[in-house]
Amino acid sequence: MQPARRNLVRDIAAYAGLAALFAFASFALTRCTMLKDNMTGVTLDRAAPTSCVRQCQDRYFNLLSVEEKNHMTALEECRALDPQLVRNCVETEAARHSAARQQLSADKTQCLLACTNPQ
Repeated sequence: MQPARRNLVRDIAAYAGLAALFAFASFALTRCTMLKDNMTGVTLDRAAPTSCVRQCQDRYFNLLSVEEKNHMTALEECRALDPQLVRNCVETEAARHSAARQQLSADKTQCLLACTNPQ
């Protein structure tokens, strides 16, 4: 038995078709561009956070710094009281401080959500 003869024209046409398909795919994929209006909200730019996010963070840390100073001042004032009143004063101040920190954290979260979901 003799091996089947290869058809040269058919082989050339198949390789040419594959080459054309590859060229078309390469051309089509390199022509894709990002939309100017980002639909997903995700960007490829990791250089810096947006100014809105930065403002939220700066505001949070500034207010937190003020709260910490107020807390320390209040604790000093508690320690200056009559020894029988110090414990109650410190506990009350600790509760107030904890609530204030929780409120600051909630405000920061709301601010950050407003940055990602502007209305």
